Amino acid sequence: MKDGSGCYDHSKGIDCSDGFNGGCEQLCLQQTLPLPYDATSSTIFMFCGCVEEYKLAPDGKSCLMLSDVCEGPKCLKADSKFNDTLFGEMLHGYNNRTQHVNQGQVFQMTFRYGILS
Repeated sequence: MKDGSGCYDHSKGIDCSDGFNGGCEQLCLQQTLPLPYDATSSTIFMFCGCVEEYKLAPDGKSCLMLSDVCEGPKCLKADSKFNDTLFGEMLHGYNNRTQHVNQGQVFQMTFRYGILS
């Protein structure tokens, strides 16, 4: 039986290996806790989590991508139309050996956005 967090009811002691990731979109986490009425026994507390650059949604099981506030000329303008193609210098090259950004190597990425029906 699932509880409100989207994971299986921790009182039943079911773990995340149910084949459905405990109902969590990304991470189903578990922690063994002592029972409040019997410290010699424990239960498995289930909860959902998200990988780096995501945060847990209000439903407790889905994950939302964190996004930085975008300011400047490369951000989406309010007057842009759907299905427009946007161009922008998004990435600079990076040399793994020297661990320095290569300012002379710029990747230009194309994004197309629109409404899917």
